[in-house]
Formats: sequence, C-alpha cells, structure tokens
Amino acid sequence: MPLGQTLQSAASTPTSAQIFYAANITGSGLGNDTITVTFTGPATGIISQAGVVAVEYSGLDTMSPLDSVNEAISNNISPSTVLDSGTANPANSNLEVFGAGYADTASVAMTAGSGFTILQASNGSWGTGLVEDNSSAISGNNVLQRATACIGSGAPCPLTPTGNWLMQMAVFRGATWTTAQGTSSTRAHGTVYADQFPGVDIGDQINHAIASLPTGGEVDISPGIFTFATQILPTQSVTIKGAGASYNNLTTHCATTLTWTGGATAPFLITGTAATGTTLRDICLNNTTAAPNNPPVFIDIDNGVGNTYLDHIVIDYPTVNASVAGIRWGATGPVNDSHANNVFVRNTAPVELQFLNIRGQFKGYNVRAVGDGYNGPIHPTNEWQLGNLTQEVHSFNCFACDSNADVPGEVGILINYAENVNFFGLYSEQNAGYAVQIPSSLNGGINANAINFYGPRFISSISNSSEAIDVELSTAKVHVSGGEMLGMWTPSGVPGALVNDIACNAITLDNIDIDAAGGLTLFSNFPAPSGCMLYSSGNVVFGVALAAGSTKAPGGGSLYSYLLNTGSGQAAMTTAPISSGTCGVAISVAASGVLTTDTVTASYASGAISTDGQLTLNAFPTAGSINLQYCNPTAGTVTPTAINVNWTVTR
Repeated sequence: MPLGQTLQSAASTPTSAQIFYAANITGSGLGNDTITVTFTGPATGIISQAGVVAVEYSGLDTMSPLDSVNEAISNNISPSTVLDSGTANPANSNLEVFGAGYADTASVAMTAGSGFTILQASNGSWGTGLVEDNSSAISGNNVLQRATACIGSGAPCPLTPTGNWLMQMAVFRGATWTTAQGTSSTRAHGTVYADQFPGVDIGDQINHAIASLPTGGEVDISPGIFTFATQILPTQSVTIKGAGASYNNLTTHCATTLTWTGGATAPFLITGTAATGTTLRDICLNNTTAAPNNPPVFIDIDNGVGNTYLDHIVIDYPTVNASVAGIRWGATGPVNDSHANNVFVRNTAPVELQFLNIRGQFKGYNVRAVGDGYNGPIHPTNEWQLGNLTQEVHSFNCFACDSNADVPGEVGILINYAENVNFFGLYSEQNAGYAVQIPSSLNGGINANAINFYGPRFISSISNSSEAIDVELSTAKVHVSGGEMLGMWTPSGVPGALVNDIACNAITLDNIDIDAAGGLTLFSNFPAPSGCMLYSSGNVVFGVALAAGSTKAPGGGSLYSYLLNTGSGQAAMTTAPISSGTCGVAISVAASGVLTTDTVTASYASGAISTDGQLTLNAFPTAGSINLQYCNPTAGTVTPTAINVNWTVTR
C-alpha cells in the first residue's frame, strides 16, 4: 500500500520520496522476501538517481497495521539542519514509529532524532538520507509522535550545514493494540519545536528556530520549566507557543514556564516593524535575577511594532519582581495596535501593566492586574498606567478587565495622558487605594479626554478605602455609565467620598447603583457653581446618614434627581384612645442626620384591624428625628390596637 508521495522541489535536484507497506507477508522467512521496484518516467528520462531501503518487522497487526502518518519539507527560503515530520496523534497503543528523511546536503552523515535508532543511512554527492525507527516500544493512546533527524551531529542539531529536506513518518500498531478514541492529526508546514534547535538555553533555541521559519511561522515550546539568559528577540512575524498557561479566579496553571536568569534586560523584546504580527501564547514567566540586576520588564513591546498579540500569558508572584513593569507598551516609540487576551499579572513590578505610547488601538479581553499586598513579596504602586508626561495612549478598549488596589495610596488605574479610553465591565476591588485616579498636571496628569467606564463594579471591602474615582485634573472628561459602587469609603482623617472631583465638572455618573456604608458624601471638593452631574435611574442608597453639608446639588451645581435613602426603621404605635376630630401624641424616633426638608414614608408592618383602618397615619421629619402620629377623622373615639409601623427617610 502506498503512502502519499512527498516532493521537495527546492532541492538542488528536485527529489520525491514515498513509503510503501505490505501487511501479513508470507515469504520463505526473514531476509528471503523479494521486493521489485520499477521506476517510470518520460521517454527521455528524468530520474537521475534512485534508492530503495526495505525493512521487515514482526509482531505488527497483520490485518490493518497503519495507524497514522505525517510528512514535512523545509521552506525553500530557509533551509535548516533539523528534519521534522510534524506530529501525529495515534489512536492506538503498542506502536512502531518509522521515519525516512532526505536532504540535498552533499557528503554529510545524518544523526537520528531523539528516541530513534538509524536502520540504514548513506550520503554522497547526491545528498544524505536515513531511515530510522523508535528505539523502544511505545504504549499509551493519543501520545503525540513525530520523527526527527539532524544533518550532521545531533542533540541538539548544529547550526550548519543546512539543507533542503523532506521527512516522512508512518506509525504502525502492534498485534496487541487496543483501540481508544482519537484521530490522526498532522501539523502544518511552518511549525517547528524549539528544543530541536541548537542553543545555550531555550531563549537561544527559540531565536534559532525563528530564523529557520518563513514569516508567520510558529515555534512550539514543550511542557516544563526552562531557565534562560538569552533575550528572546523576534526578527519577523512569528507565534511563540508554550504548552499551556491559564488562570481561574486567582489560581494559575502553568504547563510551560520560562524563568529568566539573564539580568537587567527584558526576557522578551518585541520591537521594530519587522516583528509586526508577533504572538506570544500559552506561556508563564518567572525571574530569579536579584535586584539591582533584575529585568526592567518581563515583556517589552516597543517602537514601531504593530498587531502584537498576547494570548494566555501568566506572570504570577515572580521570585524576584521586575524593576519597572510587568508588561510594557511603547517605552521608546509608538506601538501600532496591540491585543491581549486572557492575561494575568500579579505582584510583578511597581506597575503591573504600563501603556505608554499606543497608536492605532489597544484591545484587551479578560486582562487582570492584581496587587496582593497581603500575600506577595512586593507590591505594585499602580495596576494599570495609561500614558506619562510625554507619551499618550490614543485609543484603548478593554472588556471584562480587572484591577485591585489594596494598600493606602495604591491606584488601580492611573490615567496620565490618554483619550478615547473605554473599559467595559471593569471589576475593581479596593481595600485601601483608589480604583481610578487622574492626577493634576503637577502630579503628572496632562490630558484625559473621553474616559469611559461602562457597567463597572467598584467594590470596597474595608472601611479605610480611598475614593472610588479620584479626578484631580480639572480638564479631564470622565463618564461612568451603569454598574455599581458598593462598599465602604471612609478614608482615615479625611471626609469620606465616593468621587473626588476637584472642579466638579470633569465627571458624569449615569445610572449607577450606589450602596455605601460610612459617613460620606457622593462628591467631594466641589466649588460653586460648577456642576457635578448624576443622572439616576439607578438606586442611590447610603447605609448611614450623609456627612454634614451634603445636598442634592453639591456646590450649587447642576441638579441631579435621585432617591437618596438616609435611614429606615420600625416603631411601635400608641394604643391610647383618640377622640373624634383630634390627633394623638406623636411617636418620635431618633434618626441621625434627618433634615426637616426630608420626606418620611410609613406603612403598617402587619395587617391592620378595622379600628386602625378608621385612623389616618401621618409621618413627618424634625431635625434628627422622624415622627409618626394617628389622627381620628370619625365621629367617635377610636382606640388603636398594638401595631408596628415601618418608616423610611428619603432626600
């Protein structure tokens, strides 16, 4: 039975190869079978050289031995020293893996790949070739297989001599195979394995692998923990892919971890237009280089590169943090479009995610920056930073992204110089710091225009949190629409406030559900007649009375309309008789902060009997109290029954 022909047209003499197999052969014994091969072609003949290798096995399935196949050829622009068939995913156990390879490199012997033994090899002016099989029996279903070889010495392959090559693999099952679910799979051309390339460490091997690929190829890294001191520097568009990196809530999983030992340079530097389109995927990063020689950042995306992708990247509690940022964009020049998907960074550097110079736009999904001050060896100052004194983020969109500010003075999202920024579904947990801060120009803020938060959740779980939003730049324009502000904002030593707006004209709140405990105001630092604006179709509820001076229109600014609950409770009503046409003695209940301009509503806590129904129930405020009173409009005396009344104060 023939297996598909493989053609290498880039070789000095175009070459093809093919594997044939026959099951349940019945010759007269080992070495006594006759194989006849006839080559055919045009009358003039184009077959200048040919060769045949025959291998016989016992113990294979005699009915249907073939399990899976794969083949690959080198790129005609980038010949290499590594022959690699690509992977197949066998459906069976007890396997025999057979490999056959050829290269047009003249008079250089080949070396079998890791786990393989040469069955026959030769070389000459025509090139070099071998056939090989696995050195020991393979058990277990769905275990990826691939056949590899080196031109010259192996483990790892040398850098030279290179050649145009082809590599074939056929996987056969033994007579004692067991069927399990699974399908054969092949790997597309343009994908190589880093550990099959020479180099002093995995970084060096990845760089050599990139150099062997056409633009847009892929370098795969095996599972494991690898230390490296060679900076990984893509010189073209490439995907660098590990075996897996993920997180669930705050629990991370790393199948491939790269641990930096190379000192004060970034482990990954993706820079220049040539690297446009580069992707990092399924990789965890760590660093063990001690300060002051620790790296400035783990991943540096910089200076003219565009369309970069970070996909399932985890940097979690590195042994030694970076000195500047976990991941940085645009340190020395603009980055033209960038993407991040399922990225998790925790306690990596003073700034977890630093966006300095973005042209085009940034798009993020499920990007989390966490500063865990209670468990981590270091603690960041900012989780997110957008822009600085001279560099601007022009267009920024992040969906389902998170930040965490849990020490005094820490900022979840610091916005210095940015416009057209949109966070959709931001989750920001504060345990002491600010969720969002836009500093004044004296503190670094330059411009913050069209800063939008759609459906955020600002949550504070302890009572000394700073404001949810701190706007110190009077020219900033911030809009928060939908979502929630939940928890406690009562900073020690200063009046509590949800929002600090220095000019009270920078921020608009729209349809926010607010439920905050503590004596605090909605806005702070509001000079008249500026306009702090809240358009409410959401619920604005405070757990306790507002701090003194809080009004519906702070500072005389634009009037906003909402229902503000300042207190509620229950009171027992009088049972004393009430004469016709009179009102009984009012029941007064202390309610701190209640003003005479507030509204008190009341209702029975249980069903009233007929005598109670003859009375009217009045509720009214006095300073610091609410009052409940029966009046009798009937022609006779009415004696009320014992009953409780629920009351609520709104403003």
